[in-house]
Amino acid sequence: MELHDKHGHFVRIADDEVSVSHPDAVRKLLLAPVPKGYWYRGTTIPDYRYIAPMSVCDPKTKISLSKALSPGYSQSNVLQYEPYITKTIQGLLDWMDIYSRSKAPMKLDDFFAYTTFDVIGEVVFARPFGFLEKGTDIGNSIANSEMLSFIAASASFFPRLRNALISNPFMTWLGILPMGHVFNTTMTAVKEREKNIDSNSQFVIVDYWLRTLRQQPDRLQVRNVYAQATNNVGAGADTVNSALQSFFYYLLRNPLMLERATNEVDDAVKDGRCKSGVVSFSDAQQLHYVQACIKEALRFFTPVPSKHVPDRDFQQHLSSLPN
Repeated sequence: MELHDKHGHFVRIADDEVSVSHPDAVRKLLLAPVPKGYWYRGTTIPDYRYIAPMSVCDPKTKISLSKALSPGYSQSNVLQYEPYITKTIQGLLDWMDIYSRSKAPMKLDDFFAYTTFDVIGEVVFARPFGFLEKGTDIGNSIANSEMLSFIAASASFFPRLRNALISNPFMTWLGILPMGHVFNTTMTAVKEREKNIDSNSQFVIVDYWLRTLRQQPDRLQVRNVYAQATNNVGAGADTVNSALQSFFYYLLRNPLMLERATNEVDDAVKDGRCKSGVVSFSDAQQLHYVQACIKEALRFFTPVPSKHVPDRDFQQHLSSLPN
């Protein structure tokens, strides 16, 4: 911020990176209808027929598909899943108690991953993956996803070769790709929700998509639903896991800030808030210092990298902003 105060709204902070502080920058940059690079077409899983908004490069098509999938993401709908999220987080706290009593070291990064994957499973298709229940990486699926992500990211630069060798219907039919427990559980769970669409079980995100599929088949196809469910699990779990690790890492590195955040929670308990072991969303919103710590952790180590904007589009969309 000091650099912005000195030099204005646009500050080059690296040879290929510009920091922008103008209040209209979000609308001009992040919401601008800029076509994405061809690399994103390679993010289709398990093959090129499974299209999610992330893999769509044309901005108009992406917006249309995103709108068809958006109802499940509204805050009011997400808050309906809070009891299931609370139950999963309580499972993490139970493991912390076990390790605390045994005085054994606990790999928090692993357990954060188990928690985030199980939370995503609960809210997307009402089925946790079972990582927290077992306290282990079932089938090494989380560990293997790192290598699979590297392969997918690299192969996406060669879309024709990728489609010919890996991402094609024949390979999907054979079922020989090492997708692992997470992918298989996701696909199975979505298929079960599709068959039991009128059941009385909890109404989750995938149910909103399936309802749109039934009511407006011209806007959504069943493979879009499978693709978005898979993307939600992979992208959602990894990003939240990274955010959790960043939050605790920086708090532990700054004892004074950790003490202040802890004191704020203690004061809230004395005032009759934060009564349960897992703090509710409404109570968490009132923990202003903790909220500031969360935002700073996301700023220091953001799970999602900054947007890359081509020079032409950068000039076009920011030409109206004063420096």
